[in-house]
Amino acid sequence: MYEFFIEPFVVDLTMSYALVAGLFLCISASVLGVFLVIRRMSLVADAMSHALLPGVAIGMMIAGSASLVVLAGGVITGLVVAIGAGIIMQNTHLKEDASFATTYILSLSLGMILVGNDGHELSHILFGTIYNISDIDIWVILIVSSVTMILLALFYRPIVMECLDPLFMRMDGGLGRITHLLFLVMLAFNLVAGYKVLGTLLVVSVMLLPAITSTFVTRSLERQIVLSALISICILYFGLVIAYNYNFPPSAIIAILGGVCYVVALLFGAQKGILRRTSKIQASPV
Repeated sequence: MYEFFIEPFVVDLTMSYALVAGLFLCISASVLGVFLVIRRMSLVADAMSHALLPGVAIGMMIAGSASLVVLAGGVITGLVVAIGAGIIMQNTHLKEDASFATTYILSLSLGMILVGNDGHELSHILFGTIYNISDIDIWVILIVSSVTMILLALFYRPIVMECLDPLFMRMDGGLGRITHLLFLVMLAFNLVAGYKVLGTLLVVSVMLLPAITSTFVTRSLERQIVLSALISICILYFGLVIAYNYNFPPSAIIAILGGVCYVVALLFGAQKGILRRTSKIQASPV
């Protein structure tokens, strides 16, 4: 048991770095995921994660793998896509999901052109390099995670209100728009900060799958936040351990474990789990 679950983090420094960076990312990303699910913006997060590719690619062209430059490039691209999709939605008949879909397809294509024929580099961007985390990467993720949690604590009430009733918030002066923009900024920073851990394609796995899973377990928002963070941390840890011992891609294993948690909650969850609902219907008197 020790050799399987503990020893990899003792004998291999890259595993320790991967665990620390992943823990910081999971805490903030999973909490954001709960608000994304409540706001029905899950596809928006997925679209933004794809849209980061050109910014990340440009940052790597300018400064290699320097975290701060790549972070800036990805955040700028993510915000441009988010704001652009919002403008399209407000001025055309397209809804939010359709406008995000069109912008992320274009930005993803542009990113692949910028990366060029370097398939190795493209693979690193899309699927992450969790075994190549540096001290600077950890500090960047720590700062992004800490600032995100502080902002969520300070603006908790308006963010919750914006998620539950966005139209009402936007009628209340500019507070709704500011809150929505702040949320998009936090989302973009977390997606970019996590690209090296899980890649731009799978970083949403620790953001959305635990959050969606928690909705099948409890109705309480506070409990959903705590449960989402715990699930995210667990799938990260066990994903790293399984990937290390069996030589699997870590980002894929982490995403699969998140999917397993989702399926279990979908079937047996206390809140609208399929089998739970079926048993209640059968037990109810005719």
